Amino acid sequence: MVTWVKTATFLLSGTIAAGMYGSAVFAADVDMKFREIVWAVEEGALIKFEPRFAVNIALKKLKNGLWTRPNRMPPNWRRAVA
Repeated sequence: MVTWVKTATFLLSGTIAAGMYGSAVFAADVDMKFREIVWAVEEGALIKFEPRFAVNIALKKLKNGLWTRPNRMPPNWRRAVA
């Protein structure tokens, strides 16, 4: 697994544990948000940033309630893991 994906997983779980994401967090919501962040960093608008900065941008938006689903993201997109 790519190092930045491991870091994103750690940071996202820390954000949720700290209560920054919201009081009621469902596993499906976490999974979908994580996939949205991965897609945005690898193929979306955040591709122009270095991955560690892109993840921080995404998590900051998530924390502040400004994160929205990427416009061009295919439905039920999943990253192919080798």
